[in-house]
Amino acid sequence: MEDSLGTADTALFDQVTLLQKLYIEEVEKHCEDSQKGQRSRDRIEAVAALSSPVGASVEKVIARANRHKHTLAQTRELLFAYEAELDGFGHALASLDDILRNEKVTSKRLEGRIRLLNSKIGALQSEQESERKAHVLELFDAYSSASQVMSRRKARKTKSADYNALLKSSLFDADWYLIEYTDVATTGLDPIKHYLNEGAREGRNPSTQFDTIWYLTSNPDVVQAGMNPLLHYLRYGKIEGRLPLPNNW
Repeated sequence: MEDSLGTADTALFDQVTLLQKLYIEEVEKHCEDSQKGQRSRDRIEAVAALSSPVGASVEKVIARANRHKHTLAQTRELLFAYEAELDGFGHALASLDDILRNEKVTSKRLEGRIRLLNSKIGALQSEQESERKAHVLELFDAYSSASQVMSRRKARKTKSADYNALLKSSLFDADWYLIEYTDVATTGLDPIKHYLNEGAREGRNPSTQFDTIWYLTSNPDVVQAGMNPLLHYLRYGKIEGRLPLPNNW
């Protein structure tokens, strides 16, 4: 072709060929860009299709997390309130413990004072009882002495009858009397005679079954009569329903 065409024609042909080539390249490039754009749009649509439910789920999860967070905050507030209330109870219990300790100390002091007062009262009562018994024995001794003076003429018969009454009574235990009162056993005196003449005045007992002082203090008329308390019981008191011993003996 170059042989048949001139120089101008050759140059023109080359330019046309170059333009055709550039056009083809541009068309190919445009087609490639179109394909890339379509693929991009397809990817975007796919991502959008996939992400839309995921986004909704994420929003639900976030909402649920917020609710849990709110609930947790309320729970913490309740816990703080309970802790404050427990602290209050702790302080109240501590105060009660202090009060109880103080009351225990006060109670022990009062118990000590009560024991001391009871001891003093017991001592006073014992002293008063001793004084009362001594006074009764003193009165009995006086009345008994006066009674013996008035009955000297009948003394022998009376002493014999009194002696026999005690000798026959189970309320006079001669062996016990000598063991209980060793001073009588040492002197060798007859225990019945000693009780009739001196023992009753001294407040001694004829046995464990008869309380001399108690019988005299319980029966003032026997004291005034000046009569031996055991003889009175054997002859009169038992029939009258009087007791030889206290009920709690």
